[in-house]
Amino acid sequence: YEHYSDFGDIAKPKVAVAWDLAEGLRLRGSWAQGFRAPNLVQINASIVTRSNSSTDWTYCEALTRRTAIAGLGSCVSPTIRPGFSDAASVNPARIRRNVAEQRAGNPNLQPEESETLSFGTVIQPDFTPAQLGDFTITIDWWNVKQTGMVGVFRGQNALTLDYLLRKQGSFNPNVVRAAPTPEDVAIFAGTGLQAAGEILYVKDLYDNLQPQEVEGIDLGVMWSLRGTQYGDFSVNLNVSHLLKYYLEPSPGVQALMEAKANGEIDPVVAFSGSAGDLIRSGGRPEWKWSGTATWRYQNITLGAYTSYIGSVYQDGLTNAAGEVWTVESQITGNLYGEYEWEDGRMAGTAVRLGVRNLTDEAPPLAVDGYLGTVHQPYGRYWYASVRKSF
Repeated sequence: YEHYSDFGDIAKPKVAVAWDLAEGLRLRGSWAQGFRAPNLVQINASIVTRSNSSTDWTYCEALTRRTAIAGLGSCVSPTIRPGFSDAASVNPARIRRNVAEQRAGNPNLQPEESETLSFGTVIQPDFTPAQLGDFTITIDWWNVKQTGMVGVFRGQNALTLDYLLRKQGSFNPNVVRAAPTPEDVAIFAGTGLQAAGEILYVKDLYDNLQPQEVEGIDLGVMWSLRGTQYGDFSVNLNVSHLLKYYLEPSPGVQALMEAKANGEIDPVVAFSGSAGDLIRSGGRPEWKWSGTATWRYQNITLGAYTSYIGSVYQDGLTNAAGEVWTVESQITGNLYGEYEWEDGRMAGTAVRLGVRNLTDEAPPLAVDGYLGTVHQPYGRYWYASVRKSF
């Protein structure tokens, strides 16, 4: 239960159940609802301006209808056709330029809400010989649905919506333009479109946008063997498999997608922002796993750690054949050794020497060098530490 001065009271339930079917076999499950109030910035922030490279598809449409350019595809690298009679009226800088996007808080935002469901089992077999150690295996399926996610429509999407609405005889009020100049009037004359002035800025308030659903399976395997003449051993393995990551298009983007499917928007026009099936897109690898192993004998401890991150697709980057760029998978490993004194003046003191990224793996290549949400840019490095307990 929580109370917010600007949202009032909210109560969200959670139920968790565990059932021991037999010795060493447990079933477990949980269901919960969640709630996240918009933060102070999303509600109260004054105007913050961002500048992003954007295309004025409305201006491109007018130039296409006037045969000044070969089509909207020419707006990526605009070239005015030689011999065009009104070339003096064309402003190529208007086709694609940096557009100011004014983002601001929205006091009418509603909270984000979620529903989480999970089922799993814990297996601790008691029939294995004691000399083989203790085993624990966990398998859990989980599903999370989120609604009312707070975000922005994005400036380029607003310009694309303005393009669609102007073809239909209206316009997008969130795209603020200057009054049409005589040159603008000349360009739009005879195109069937109302003359549109240069873009001054785009208003892009925070809003409650698309829902999303994420589903996966987690597997854990733990083994330990203690009290042997050779010391204590333990090994842990954790595997995460992403089954579903689906983000519904926001209402505005959905309208643009439907218009594109109906032929109202030129096929070359793309929409910004991710939506649809997002497994392996950006920072969402389908597979991840990590493993640890430790050995302790008297005062000495040796440990190892390894992790695997599956390959992902780089958003918005394709080659000439239309194939999406793949950021390769990566495996890294760490090692350490530790000695701890148990008596004498050094009692309670431990010295550790370790190395991280043992094989000096570089992060897989991505558009901006590497994906900071998935990989780390650190090469192999050594470290030492001293710990003292009193």
